[in-house]
Amino acid sequence: MDRKKGAYSFRRFLPYSIWGLLLLGALLLYVEQQIRLNTLNYEIIALKEKKRKLEEEKKAYELELNSLKILTAIESKARQQGLVLPKKGQIQFVDIKNTVNHESSSENGE
Repeated sequence: MDRKKGAYSFRRFLPYSIWGLLLLGALLLYVEQQIRLNTLNYEIIALKEKKRKLEEEKKAYELELNSLKILTAIESKARQQGLVLPKKGQIQFVDIKNTVNHESSSENGE
C-alpha cells in the first residue's frame, strides 16, 4: 500500500512540478532577455556618444578644409597679380612686449 500511496502522491504533484518548472524556465528566460536588453541599451548609448564625437570631428575637419580652400584661392589670386612669397631674410620680427614697455616708460617721463 505504501507503494501505491507514494506513486499516487507523485502523480498528484507531477502536473504542479511541470508547471513549476515551466514557470521557472519562463522566469529565467525573461531575466536573461532583460539583461540582454540592458546590455544593448548601454551599447547604443556608447555608440551614440561616439557618433556625436565623430560628427564634431567631421565639422572641425570641414571648417579646416574650407579655410584651406579659401587660403589657396587667396594665394592663387595673389600669384595672378604678380605677388610672390618673401625670400629668406626679408621678414623681420619686432618684439612688441619690449616696445610697449619702452613706450609706457617714455610717456611717464622716465
